Amino acid sequence: MVDVAVIVPVAQRPHNAAPFMESLEESTHRCEVYAIADAGDTETWETWEAVGARTFTHHWPGRIGSFSQKVNIGSQVSDEEWLFIVGDDGRFHAGWLDAALLAALETGAHVIGTAGSKGCSDDFSPHLLISRDYVELEGASWDGPGSVCHEGYRHNYVDLEIIAVAQQRGVWTMAWGSVVEHLHPFFGTAPDDAIYRLGQSTVDADAALWNERRAKYAA
Repeated sequence: MVDVAVIVPVAQRPHNAAPFMESLEESTHRCEVYAIADAGDTETWETWEAVGARTFTHHWPGRIGSFSQKVNIGSQVSDEEWLFIVGDDGRFHAGWLDAALLAALETGAHVIGTAGSKGCSDDFSPHLLISRDYVELEGASWDGPGSVCHEGYRHNYVDLEIIAVAQQRGVWTMAWGSVVEHLHPFFGTAPDDAIYRLGQSTVDADAALWNERRAKYAA
């Protein structure tokens, strides 16, 4: 039984496809992977397709599509009961999904954070399990029904807005028994590359937008 759409924005790192899929398949068989790629990034999307992901491409004139745009496309092309938002540098540990779904059942939360990444706390996780009903009826961002991510963010602060909105509505919880690692050069767990540097290049702009939206909607 497939319960979860694992939505993975991908770009120019085809080598991440096989280890990602291997760790997921070793941990659970209840997920369908949706890899969302740039139309011209043929090697990447073909590699993800070859290892079992469902791939969808889009053309953004003159640039690489943002993390937030790709997540929203993944939500639109999938129909599973839950969405799991993760980058191609995520690694899954045994029992992660059972623990996250149990936390949802016990608390009634619609947004569940997973552990395993440096910086996780009771108020933050970079990898989020989100109820589709919640997305469709209320929206996971401040943009309202149907939205997962605010597309003004290029890469950063997407997760912070989703968590802040869920906390504001009382539908957030952290599942400490659910472990999905975030491999990243900032933590010394992945080599630096052009895609990580692209994400870092928009930190200031994304932070300014986050502060503006938080002041407007979180009061």
